Amino acid sequence: MSDIVPLLGIETEYGIVREDQEESDPVEESMQLLARCELKSVFRAWAYNREHTHLDMRGFRVSHLAQDEEEDEFCEQDRKRPYSYWEMKSDRVLTNGARFYNDHTHPEYSTPECRTVFDLVTHDLAGEKIVGECVRLRNQDLGGDFLQLFKNNTDYSGHSYGTHDNYLIPRKLPFEVWVRHLVPFLVTRQLYAGAGKIGAERKNEDGFTGLQLAQRADFIDSVLSIETMTQRPIINTRDEPHATQDYRRLHLILGDANMSPYATALKVGTTRLVLTLIGAQKLDAPFELAEPVADVQRVSRDITGATPLQLKSFRPRPKTSWVRVCRSCCLRVGRWIAPPSRRMLLVCGSTLALGRRSTRTFRLLTVTETFEAVEDRPQLAPPCAGLFLRLSKTLFVPHTGRSRAIGDKEQRKNLTTPFAVP
Repeated sequence: MSDIVPLLGIETEYGIVREDQEESDPVEESMQLLARCELKSVFRAWAYNREHTHLDMRGFRVSHLAQDEEEDEFCEQDRKRPYSYWEMKSDRVLTNGARFYNDHTHPEYSTPECRTVFDLVTHDLAGEKIVGECVRLRNQDLGGDFLQLFKNNTDYSGHSYGTHDNYLIPRKLPFEVWVRHLVPFLVTRQLYAGAGKIGAERKNEDGFTGLQLAQRADFIDSVLSIETMTQRPIINTRDEPHATQDYRRLHLILGDANMSPYATALKVGTTRLVLTLIGAQKLDAPFELAEPVADVQRVSRDITGATPLQLKSFRPRPKTSWVRVCRSCCLRVGRWIAPPSRRMLLVCGSTLALGRRSTRTFRLLTVTETFEAVEDRPQLAPPCAGLFLRLSKTLFVPHTGRSRAIGDKEQRKNLTTPFAVP
């Protein structure tokens, strides 16, 4: 598996707000937060001139991105600030290999590249601790619990910020092969990887007020796109590998921020398994969905698993349930994977089996994530305990075995230590 998908990582954009101010400035607050990071780091040295955001994996270079205009507007506003560009970005590369910086209107924490799923999960948790400690120190300066950070993906006012999972994959396989197999899998992945929310935020919304499985679903508008802030896609096509040209970096922006390590492990673990089998060219022809973008919203809003999805081919059936699509992905992967990797698939399968039994079980599987997003946002600090963390101490929270064993000792190690390079 490590030969085909050798590295993985997660980028988390955090919501930020000052509750003691009528109009808080997220740029200023993000800068002040990063200034309170006391970990050793390389500061303000990120090589922006080596980023290439306009190259597309479909084989061309775009001349213009929609986000370019927004960046120009930001630059015009920022000229009025008493800071240099480097001061505003506040880039830090920490000794654990992570990048912690101001992505203009929110702080962002990017884990180091990891070789295993469980290394990535522990580094994601270590990132929560690093960011949470910065919030604690900043509030100490402010003299009260005024600064709040949230690990979620929406402000419930129509704005979304992302959590991106990344995978290093071989370039030799044509990009369209990856797309064909990945789309139905990613459309249905939100069953076990969604963070949940109440209501809807799509433009021209029809008044939906129920429970959704995923926060990000309302903001997905296309199957493929190089854009990340408008026309957000199921699969992002930016060709920026941060590696040699033997590889692509698959940059997925449709996922949710997960407070649950169980959900994080399932999200990146199952995706890596599917990518491995695609790279080895061992998967059969996938389900081809007729309306994949609309299906992202249909799946998110259906906690019963009964809503049919239209297929492109009418053989053997014109429609199928999205749970069946998801289970089919698992079964096709299961024929080929080696026993050491099979545990992740078994956990995914048992989650799907639980979900089929009752609507109540769907709610149980997402309760600690959804309540976090709706009733008490996923608050890191203070008091460093959103509702998910409180519920996880008293209620049943699913675990993958080893994810439950991720203790403070391993998380503390990952505050300063990167993954081991052979």
